[in-house]
Amino acid sequence: MINDYDPEYPYFVVAPETAIPHAGPEDGVNRLSMSLLKLSYPVAFSKELDVRLIVMIAPADQKGHMDAVSTFYTLVHNSVHLNNILAVNYEKELRRYLESVLLEGEKKYVFKPRNTHAKNLF
Repeated sequence: MINDYDPEYPYFVVAPETAIPHAGPEDGVNRLSMSLLKLSYPVAFSKELDVRLIVMIAPADQKGHMDAVSTFYTLVHNSVHLNNILAVNYEKELRRYLESVLLEGEKKYVFKPRNTHAKNLF
């Protein structure tokens, strides 16, 4: 992901203050992995784009790749969800919010972590 990043064309930045860097099976991914980093202070991804929310996605297959990226893309393009995510201060609070949106929330989110493993995906 780092080698693919180009500050002149920062395609990882998909919404205000949000980046979704991702790798795929062709990059050596063996199983779905996700990590979320919420920063108190923004980091410059380019001269014009600052980021405070980074969702790393590493899916094991193309369908998982598209499902995970499109789900978080849809989520952060909803200003209510993005503002809620950026406003939380504690990991448990953020986890509860994401689980409520992704597990019980709106039907438009494709990616649904399994209840038993949801805590390991955030």
